[in-house]
Amino acid sequence: GIPNCNRYSLNELLKKKRIERRIPQYSLPLAISCETPYMEIICRLLYYNKNEEDMCFNVLELSDRYFLLEYINLIQNGIEPYLLK
Repeated sequence: GIPNCNRYSLNELLKKKRIERRIPQYSLPLAISCETPYMEIICRLLYYNKNEEDMCFNVLELSDRYFLLEYINLIQNGIEPYLLK
């Protein structure tokens, strides 16, 4: 799975906002539009880019994926993401 640091950070934020519910396990969603495992999608973002000459990853696309992971994990655990604003 992915490191617990994201789960820990979300649980700390939930605690700070006085929301009782916690995220017991951080899980990766199943990709809907393809059969590629989500972890492989993340790995591709880390190692490849659209401009092969530059050889750096797309930070905006990677941050978007992490945002979606947090959002999906909150919803899967019955927590409305807007409560953390």
